[in-house]
Amino acid sequence: MIRFEPLTDRSKLSLVAQSSLHPINTSTNKLEGFFEVGVIEPRQFDLSVAANGRLEVYADDLKSDYSYVDRIMQTHLDTRRFPSIKAKLTNLRDKGNGRYFAVGEISFHGTTQRVENELTIAWLDDATIEIKGEADFDVRDFKVEPPTLMSISLQPVLKVKLKYVLKRVNTS
Repeated sequence: MIRFEPLTDRSKLSLVAQSSLHPINTSTNKLEGFFEVGVIEPRQFDLSVAANGRLEVYADDLKSDYSYVDRIMQTHLDTRRFPSIKAKLTNLRDKGNGRYFAVGEISFHGTTQRVENELTIAWLDDATIEIKGEADFDVRDFKVEPPTLMSISLQPVLKVKLKYVLKRVNTS
């Protein structure tokens, strides 16, 4: 197994919530975690051994262009009690052409949900990979009701976009 760890300056998690007026974009590049996978040299994964990975983001690190929106969201999400959003990869299958079918779990606001989604994984060089994915999540599945910001209402479905750049680390 080869271990990859995030390059935070090149990674980003974005969430887009649709409000009654306009989209509200929040994001962070403070991604923690790892990705472990078998590798056949050069630049080819060996999925005969199960890949695994983790991704963790602290909810307070998600920022929008509006500090008052950030404060309302942190209060509404009770980030003191539920400080992080965690993702765990449990299965990865090759679909060809750099596309993979991923199965895992997302833990948010005290609730864990099983998720399945397509990811693309590209080798940027012999030691660096980029994992990209996009999915829609209904916050009510995590026992969160969409807040109302003053007179602006938010839709319950968020679009989540991930760009996760990771570098191979020596584990000798």
